[in-house]
Amino acid sequence: MLSLYTIDGCSKCHKVKNRLKALSIPFTENNILQNKSYAIELQKLNGEIITPALRIDNTFYTGCHLLQVLKEENVNELKNYPSS
Repeated sequence: MLSLYTIDGCSKCHKVKNRLKALSIPFTENNILQNKSYAIELQKLNGEIITPALRIDNTFYTGCHLLQVLKEENVNELKNYPSS
């Protein structure tokens, strides 16, 4: 399952969540303001705390780059990612 790190009130986070839902791509939302352990995890795994951040295995896509990735035609790769 893909992990999306978000914060409340983040317009880019909202756009990414809506895009993933529109593409029927399953993901787990990890709000770093509601659960501080997600912020610690994000810092440890990504080297910085930035949202939105989409984790696919050990690869992170963040911010504007993530929005660009979700606009590209090769997004089918994400659709085929295992949901569990």
